[in-house]
Amino acid sequence: MGVGHSRWLVGLACVCVLTACGDDGGGDDADDTIGAGDAGPRAGRGSGGRGGSGGDEPGEPRDSGAGDGGSESDSGMDGSIPDPFEYDANGDYTDDGTPDAGPAPDDWSCPEALWQDGHCDCSCGATDVDCAAFSCTEPGCVAATCDACFSASGTWKPCTLAPDPDDWSCDPSELGDAQCDCGCGIPDPACLGRGCVEPGCRKLACDTRHGCAPGTLTDGADNCTSVNPSTLTGGNWKCAWDHYGSGDGCHCGCGAKDPDCDGLGCSAARCFDSACSACNDELGRPYPCAAAEAGWDHDLQDGVAGNQYAQCNGLRFGAGDGCDCGCGGIDPDCGAGEGCDEEGCTDDACDRCTDGSSAPFGPTGCAPETWVVTHQCNADNYGTGDGCDCGCGVPDPDCGAGGCTGAGCQDAACDVCNDGAGFYVQCPGWVCTAPEAMTTSSCDCGCGVIDPACRDFQRQSCTEPGCEIALCDFCNDEDHDRAACGGEWTTDTGGTSSACSPEHYGDGLCDCGCGAADPDCAADEGCVDRGCVALGCDVCHDGNLLAACREWTCDAAAFGSDDGCDCSCGARDPDCGIGGCEELGCSDAACDTCHDPFGRAVPCP
Repeated sequence: MGVGHSRWLVGLACVCVLTACGDDGGGDDADDTIGAGDAGPRAGRGSGGRGGSGGDEPGEPRDSGAGDGGSESDSGMDGSIPDPFEYDANGDYTDDGTPDAGPAPDDWSCPEALWQDGHCDCSCGATDVDCAAFSCTEPGCVAATCDACFSASGTWKPCTLAPDPDDWSCDPSELGDAQCDCGCGIPDPACLGRGCVEPGCRKLACDTRHGCAPGTLTDGADNCTSVNPSTLTGGNWKCAWDHYGSGDGCHCGCGAKDPDCDGLGCSAARCFDSACSACNDELGRPYPCAAAEAGWDHDLQDGVAGNQYAQCNGLRFGAGDGCDCGCGGIDPDCGAGEGCDEEGCTDDACDRCTDGSSAPFGPTGCAPETWVVTHQCNADNYGTGDGCDCGCGVPDPDCGAGGCTGAGCQDAACDVCNDGAGFYVQCPGWVCTAPEAMTTSSCDCGCGVIDPACRDFQRQSCTEPGCEIALCDFCNDEDHDRAACGGEWTTDTGGTSSACSPEHYGDGLCDCGCGAADPDCAADEGCVDRGCVALGCDVCHDGNLLAACREWTCDAAAFGSDDGCDCSCGARDPDCGIGGCEELGCSDAACDTCHDPFGRAVPCP
């Protein structure tokens, strides 16, 4: 296995990031390294929601172009002549231009690849040429100047002194038994590096947890008898189980308080507290803490999952995409002193409004009264980038210069035609011939224009005959033959509503493990199988519950490559099957290769 490493975000949901440190310095790794990216939307992704993200989808221009970029550089002599005093014409150099120190000395006891790789390795029997300051060489030694340290058997170990047994806070007899005791102040050797030490902490490797403080660190019924407390088994916790009391920061909005919040934080969906390091919505999906702090909280009517979605996607908060109004908080995009936050409000600065109601006779938001009351069109479809609505009494801003306004009217620019009484009629561009395509609640694709049923059920669709995306119920080909298609986007069963629901396909977060590729995942990112792992995942699913998206810190080529079980890589290698482990310094019977913090292969403990 190569010693270089790449950074992969991997899923087993929602957003736990480890830090990968450096590389081996041996050569130009620019083409091998995959940037981890940020947890929010990425440049170049499709942004979905109601507007869609494809050339045939509503709200998207049919043609786009990109200009060529250029750059200038200094090609003068001052940038090309090396320092003659540092150049040895007869010397040997490594790939990065440093003098080659030759092979490791005979006393070197660590893997050969660790010699002169850019990191100061200690306790290897001889002084590493990479160590510029004081270091140590005896097996098992540690020093503050070391980058990596190793035990007498050559396995990686932290460059810190061994814990003092006097700091063990649990029953002394539990330190030497075969049970993994967690929360005891220092690591229990029986945990093989996979436990935790903070009071009340939780890891899957724990056999017994200690130090829980009911009502403060955990829910009142948690007495530390199980690694999965009643908060989790009772279904109160909505976020990824991996984030509960796991020492990865204070997760808020998860339906129950996270022990990592030390009694602070908050539990209601999209809530905010100064202790929060991550915020979440009703389904435990990531939600911007800045939006939560501003009170931006009207994605769902009354916060009840399953009701009609409003337009206040948290990813639109301060996103530079126009002024959103009626969202419970002022959108920074509105400008100082402009916009409004109450449901149904309107202001000259507003680009999008929401009424917070699923009833067509509710507050009008940005839509004029003629649109909502007189012609009974849905206010959520007025100027929201979800296609050109016709027959609503006033022009839909989405229509541009086309469209028409009379009840039941038809125009070539229309995507959806309304009859003025709360129902739909076929638009001129409708080419599907099967009567059920227009009259049923199934989402038909390939009909020339949008099937209103697709939009009403928050399903993205496509319109070109023969097209297909994962959310289509039926596809219609060039001969207008109708057949079942799509449907690969599966719904997991966690809670009363699924984080893999159709409305989350193309909603701005890259969902992984949902049975089909999410258009929010950038090219060559994301994955579809339950419990899968991949670069770019924002929300991860195991087929039943949310799971924490993690980061692969080892060589990208080693991940799931059938080359044996790679351990201590920040995430579980699919090659490990049901075994393996991911924490630094961990051990498991299934491990074939273990790694240090730099992703370098070292013997397993």
